Amino acid sequence: MNCIIVDDDAQIRLLVETLVKETDFLRLVKNCSTAIEASNVLLKEKVDLIFLDVMMPGMSGMEFLKTLEGVKPQVIMITANKEYAADAFDFDVCDFIVKPLTHARFLKAVAKAKK
Repeated sequence: MNCIIVDDDAQIRLLVETLVKETDFLRLVKNCSTAIEASNVLLKEKVDLIFLDVMMPGMSGMEFLKTLEGVKPQVIMITANKEYAADAFDFDVCDFIVKPLTHARFLKAVAKAKK
């Protein structure tokens, strides 16, 4: 599955990137620090899965979800704010991970996305 990471926190992006590289069926297309950057990637690349933060400057993860049209990639939200879970599932996200991110929780979420 081709995936992108969208998070303004460089440490989280690095952690998710490491976990993606350790997962045989995932291929990282791009590591994005903003939703705008991610939007540009989606225009050029086939992406099957997005790891998406909620709270980001400029455009939040929820605002970004509203921009997705047509055949949408699977989305796994990763955030410290669990109160956004209900809103996220209104967008049919695949899973919602509350930080701190663990390897076990990551694997559970990507297995769900793969199905």
